[in-house]
Amino acid sequence: GRVVVARARQRATMAMTTTTTMSAFASRVSLAGASASRATTASNERRAMRCGPMRATSRARVSSSFAATTRARGDGGVDGVIRAFACARVRGQAMTRGAFAREDGETDAAKERRRRVARATPRFSSTSSRATGAVDELKEVLNQSISAMTTVTPPFYSEGVIEDSETLSDYEVDALVTDDAVFNAEMSWLAFNWRVLAMAADESVPIFERLRFVAISARNLDEFFAKRVGAIKRQDAAGVENLVKRRGRSVWTPALTLQNVATEVERQVDVQAALLENHIVPALREHDIRLEHYSELSEDVQKELAKYFEEQIEPVLDPRAIDPCHPFPFLGSLSLSIAVEIEDAFKQEKFAIVSVPAPLDRWIRVHKDSSGDDVQRFIPLEQVIEANMEKLFKGCNIVATHVFRVTRNADIERNEDEAEDLLEMMADEVRERRFASFVRLEVQDTMPSYIRDKLVDSLDGITQTDVITVPHRAPLGFGSIDSLPVDFGMDVSLIYPHWAPRTHPRLEQVRGDERSIFAAIRDGDILVHHPYVSFATSTQAFIEEASRDPNVLSIKSTLYRTSNNSPIVNALIKAAENGKQVAVLVELKARFDEARNVGFAQRLETAGCNVAYGVKGVKTHSKASLVVRREGSKLVKYVHIGTGNYNPSTAGIYTDFGLFSCDEEMGNDVVN
Repeated sequence: GRVVVARARQRATMAMTTTTTMSAFASRVSLAGASASRATTASNERRAMRCGPMRATSRARVSSSFAATTRARGDGGVDGVIRAFACARVRGQAMTRGAFAREDGETDAAKERRRRVARATPRFSSTSSRATGAVDELKEVLNQSISAMTTVTPPFYSEGVIEDSETLSDYEVDALVTDDAVFNAEMSWLAFNWRVLAMAADESVPIFERLRFVAISARNLDEFFAKRVGAIKRQDAAGVENLVKRRGRSVWTPALTLQNVATEVERQVDVQAALLENHIVPALREHDIRLEHYSELSEDVQKELAKYFEEQIEPVLDPRAIDPCHPFPFLGSLSLSIAVEIEDAFKQEKFAIVSVPAPLDRWIRVHKDSSGDDVQRFIPLEQVIEANMEKLFKGCNIVATHVFRVTRNADIERNEDEAEDLLEMMADEVRERRFASFVRLEVQDTMPSYIRDKLVDSLDGITQTDVITVPHRAPLGFGSIDSLPVDFGMDVSLIYPHWAPRTHPRLEQVRGDERSIFAAIRDGDILVHHPYVSFATSTQAFIEEASRDPNVLSIKSTLYRTSNNSPIVNALIKAAENGKQVAVLVELKARFDEARNVGFAQRLETAGCNVAYGVKGVKTHSKASLVVRREGSKLVKYVHIGTGNYNPSTAGIYTDFGLFSCDEEMGNDVVN
């Protein structure tokens, strides 16, 4: 019982001291740029005007919270946050080294801050030296944890989170670990995405890699809305009482969670746009890489793009004026569309939708103009469509065009207990997801309120809270911006240095030799570290050699995520064709890979493999393979256990470990 209480107190200490230290961090990080602060103020006022009463109130309160820390010092709003990211590592480490220290000559403010930490920290009994040592050890852990956190967290509080450490000190331990105002899973996830975005603000990172981090943070948000926000909307539909029964009265309502999420997301979107417009795009321009706007192109280039539109884009488009005979068109999740205001020959105003085709490349390379320079110029596909809109509505006057983007709910309710065939159920779910309700509408800040309201009314599931506004100079859908077809040539400063993975020394010895990979494993366990050790010459080679080896009797493996043309799947199919017993557990519920895994499962079954579809009610995340090989008069079990997926693409990016062994005890564990 004392151990449980001590651990609970540690959690409470962590929560309260972290909050206090973050307050100190926010007050100490020095920022600059009053113009950005004014821009933030104008942006917040603009958003408050276009929101409903409840959303406007939330916006006003949040904008004051967001800007309070910076305005008090004349600091710089969005640009201030970006500068804070850039200097956070140095400042955070310097600040936290003295978080619990009692140094001579500390300032009055530092003393007061230390006293607040002490008041907020539950008292450990000091009657024994063991207890005192435990406290000192805990403080050291806290110092390290806070130091890490302050280097990656923005210098302001997340919406809805309690800021006052004295308020936290009044909480009971149980409340600290269950109250959403102390820790909320959705806000914590968004705090993690700030960490990703911080990499884009780090000037020590190569400039195109910074662009990639902006894109990664945007794709993270896409998945966040599709799954996590989609789940919150399902909770909202189920009713608050059902949620309270499971978690207690301290939980946020789904409506409040959605409000807080929307506020925090717009903060991130503002920083994403500012990073692109004010930092990354200008830096790319210095390397002769330009993201152009159609109106800024020369007349000759515009004529060339008009010809490209007629030949390559127009035949794919399906413009649709909305009227009783032409209902609102189907819009796929994460798709771009253009709302068009038109005036027909009879001066009647009409509304139309043009979907931007997903199969076409988002970024179009603009060929060199008459100047003959070596600048690489790119323009987004939607701008070319907007500029040639009159060709789609001949005889009509194009009043205005407005780009928007939608996200559908990917958190589809499933009932595995009633499913007769899990494979068929998942295939149905993938089809159903295409027509699920919407969870997010992204618009640019130039879209008039009456057009936005028309879209909100036309999109099932969308409310004003679900509308995310993006600054108009930034393209919608940041997640695709790293797909620019840039020719880096000899300018290696734009990206991280290329890394060629090495073959493990023990495996290098058997390459091209008569000895097999199994002989190398018999000599002792082999630990590989991807991406530094090659996946192709280790894990992939293990499965491929097993599929060919006449002494191998059976292969068993788990598949969670793998690549499109997976060499692992191909090797398992080849093993079945060679008469080996092959059993594969394919986890059909791997998020956003359901359709791919359904296809793999069907291919494996067709080849004669025994396929299981996971375990009912849970996801199978384990990555393990078992090869049973006849060696003389006995059967030897060779195993591979890894932390990463059997995916050669991600194995070249993510850091993971893999262990090869023929240990009897480990083999029995994998068998069971």
